[in-house]
Amino acid sequence: MKPASNTRADKPRKKNAKPRRMKAPPPVDELSRAKRQAIAQLASIREAVHSLTHGKDKDRDAARDRILEDPLSVEVRPDWHLPGSIESHPGEFCILLSWGGPAVRLIGELDELSQPLNARLECQDWFQPWTSVGVTADDETTLLEYARCFYFGG
Repeated sequence: MKPASNTRADKPRKKNAKPRRMKAPPPVDELSRAKRQAIAQLASIREAVHSLTHGKDKDRDAARDRILEDPLSVEVRPDWHLPGSIESHPGEFCILLSWGGPAVRLIGELDELSQPLNARLECQDWFQPWTSVGVTADDETTLLEYARCFYFGG
């Protein structure tokens, strides 16, 4: 004698019944962890730049120190040109804010005096390429002000 079962698999199907399909899982954003990290870094940058621009003298000094101590590295690289054709000066900068999985960096172009012209926030997670993080126009201004705290040579 067969034991009684209450599972659906044991119940007979109706005639002409369509087989039930499992719902596909929602698409996975491969960079969701990295984007969250970038947003956290952006919040920290906003706070530091606000203290730098709107704080009292003591707060401004502390904010500048915090900004200068924040990155893991600050790097530059020159523009593309023929070897020996011009004296090389930095053309781009990279401020590495966090590394590993996830990683966050701030990159941009430098003018002829090695001052930042623009700043873009990017994130990356394991086995994923660097991806630009969309920010508001106000945040772009904040990122540029943050980048201008650093010395890039020149």
